[in-house]
Amino acid sequence: MPKWHTKIHLAFLGWICYISIQNFCILIDETGVDSPMMQTLRKYMKHVLWVVAVAFIATIVFSWGMGGFKKKGAEYEQGIIGVVNGQKIMYQQFLMALDQEIQNVKEQSGTDALSEYRLNTIRDQLWQNTVHDILLAQEIRRLEIQATPEEIVHNIRYNPPEFIRNNEALQTDGKFDIEKYHEALRDPRNYEAWIPVENYFRAMLPVQKLQQQVIATVRVTDAEVREQYRLENEKVNAQYIFFDPNKMSSDSIQIPESEILAYYKEHQETYREPEKRKIQYVLFEIKPSQADSAQTRADIQYLLDQLQEGADFAELAEEYSEDQGTASKGGDLGFFGRGNMVKPFE
Repeated sequence: MPKWHTKIHLAFLGWICYISIQNFCILIDETGVDSPMMQTLRKYMKHVLWVVAVAFIATIVFSWGMGGFKKKGAEYEQGIIGVVNGQKIMYQQFLMALDQEIQNVKEQSGTDALSEYRLNTIRDQLWQNTVHDILLAQEIRRLEIQATPEEIVHNIRYNPPEFIRNNEALQTDGKFDIEKYHEALRDPRNYEAWIPVENYFRAMLPVQKLQQQVIATVRVTDAEVREQYRLENEKVNAQYIFFDPNKMSSDSIQIPESEILAYYKEHQETYREPEKRKIQYVLFEIKPSQADSAQTRADIQYLLDQLQEGADFAELAEEYSEDQGTASKGGDLGFFGRGNMVKPFE
């Protein structure tokens, strides 16, 4: 199948998934099913829809950003507002996400009008989040991180999302009740309601795995722990006087000699320094030059030639040896046991 067919297919399936969830929400309202689980999902379904929508947009950006409908030889493409590591950010998808984010802010703030500054802030933050999500998706794909069915089921059963934990219908004495939650899970009327939650974990678990891998590589030293503890817990009591230095000058401050002398006598140890010397020196590196090495080889060759011509070894040793312990003995080391000398002598 051509790549562009595959991309249209993926986009179509993602959009069908999004529309299906919306229709499911409408179905809940029309059927009148009013179990605690349905109340929870009806209340927080917009958050789940938002997560699925973001995942859908990220999938389109990630897929279409690799090529898509670019014509051969085309220098520019329409509808692209940014490129992250070769992946293109499409204007329509970004605009759809921006509209949704603005709507969420309006609902939370209870107002229909947002200032230009607030709109710019929302747009900038969404852009940063979009780039962040693309980078995460790239790294997740590079590392081939996936959420297995077993992991999704485990998290649905034992690690429900926060909006479900905060639902009063699933709490006892103000705390989340896992037994009530499991009872809601077993209720056949809620079977279809878990599909959005499943999609939520399918999108979030790979991100959590990547974060855990990054955190696992971090090493914090004892010194860093102590410094952080000091910054967070160390407190001081301070007194200070504020004044404008522009209204003061050193010429207006007169300190009597008697006060200077008295201060010095009280703080002599502060100004005391140990005895010091100032020296100048020249450093000669103890390292033979090429001429030194050539002269040494010539001396060795001369002595070898003398020995080969019949000269007495003892006389040569006594005359040329630099070993004061054996030179007078004609170079004789005497008897020694194994391991008492360096390896060349062994």
